[in-house]
Amino acid sequence: MHMTAQICQDDLPKGRDIVIVGAGAYGLSAAWFLSQAIGGEHVLVLDSSDFAGNGTGRCIGGFRTQWGHESNIRMSMESVRFFEKAAEILDYPEGIDIKQKGYLLLAWDEATMDRFRGIQDIQHQLGVQSQLLTPDDVAKLSPPVNQDGLRGAAFCERDGTISPFRLLDALLTAVRREGADVRYGTQVRSLHNKGRGFIVQTTSGDVRAKQVLVCTDWAAPVLMKTLGIQLPVEMLPVEIMVSEPTKPLLGPVHISMKHDMAINQMVRGSVVINHGRPRPRQENIAVRPDWIRHAARGAQEVSRALADLNILRAWAGMISITPDMQPILDEMEIPGLYTAVSAYKGLMNSPAAGRYMADLMLGRAKEDPLTPFVSLSRLKSGNLVREPMTNGARLDD
Repeated sequence: MHMTAQICQDDLPKGRDIVIVGAGAYGLSAAWFLSQAIGGEHVLVLDSSDFAGNGTGRCIGGFRTQWGHESNIRMSMESVRFFEKAAEILDYPEGIDIKQKGYLLLAWDEATMDRFRGIQDIQHQLGVQSQLLTPDDVAKLSPPVNQDGLRGAAFCERDGTISPFRLLDALLTAVRREGADVRYGTQVRSLHNKGRGFIVQTTSGDVRAKQVLVCTDWAAPVLMKTLGIQLPVEMLPVEIMVSEPTKPLLGPVHISMKHDMAINQMVRGSVVINHGRPRPRQENIAVRPDWIRHAARGAQEVSRALADLNILRAWAGMISITPDMQPILDEMEIPGLYTAVSAYKGLMNSPAAGRYMADLMLGRAKEDPLTPFVSLSRLKSGNLVREPMTNGARLDD
């Protein structure tokens, strides 16, 4: 990767037309689309951490189109098309380590298979080439999968993985090429509405902005509270571990709804395992002492091929939870203030979210088919349709 992520030591500019808070996949995608539309010199991106230091840098790099709600399917399809051509679109010859060998969603009970069957029609209507598999089909596709009690699976070959780090580096390189200013190590402490704009108070000084886009995902409510806005977003800790690079073991990404587990072998051979268990609300970000042992047991229940992995390290992160597990991409009640919350799909839907937010901020999203599904107004209606294919998004009271 290029050494593009250095912390800039120059003083912050006094003002920008647009300030984006958060330089993860959502923030940098929005910055790229905005820079393409109005020029990067109008855009400033601020991030409290180092390059890839927050949510995007902690994920397993997966993307899938096998969702059950129209908005999530549309966003995933748009994002997959972007990922497939990202090296060309972003002028990043190294590529983003894309691997499209599918997502294999495993079912060990009939209720899960019924859930898979129930969403096939909408997936096919929107162009997702998903299919249902029998246990024999699964055995041919991924022989090490445990067949004990397996009822079947859903599969789409176009799903896959990318390197989160290469995607971020590609976006960062492209955004800076367009003239946008991206600053790491700069925490936004508060937002203040001043006349027809905002004062963004940071650890490096104040910046004036005409528009502000908050892309801190699960942490977005913290900044919104500084303006008296309550955002219906909760955070859920997740834990992940990675192995040493090993021989090819897994083609598709394996998802087990029973185990709340995602298992992915990256292009370079490392196996990444994301395994969720219910955790108390507001618990801090840390790997619990018994988690690796618990996750290793679950991974072997999914696939026998994982028994001899050598684990390098484990880490924890946070994901965002919305009432219906669909994103929130909208302008707040204060004109010029926007937020983008992924609902546990930050990396995989980031190109579509970035494009939509750019359109929304430039007044071009009114007729977009996503608008009814991602705006805050749907949460106030009371007629929520929860995404049925979310894996691992559980909270304990």
